[in-house]
Amino acid sequence: EGHLPDRQYALACRQFENDWQAYIRVDLRDEILLLARDLIHRHPLRGFDAIHLASALSVKRALREEITFAAADERLLRAAEAERLPVLNAETAQAP
Repeated sequence: EGHLPDRQYALACRQFENDWQAYIRVDLRDEILLLARDLIHRHPLRGFDAIHLASALSVKRALREEITFAAADERLLRAAEAERLPVLNAETAQAP
């Protein structure tokens, strides 16, 4: 969105690329898309936000353990809480 100075943006991109292998990546299967559709009916979510939340719920189900849902969008965080996920607001959280 253009809120970061060029140097900070470049650093964030490098960090993301360096960490890529550590991320859990969720395949965009029909199961995820159907759940995203259902989430849009239950919550005022945008398409990609619904896919983000559907992916998290799918990972939680597959792992059979609690996961923390991280996002910076308040509407998305409220939907995640309503779906019984612990949440972390990425904009207000303190870095370790």
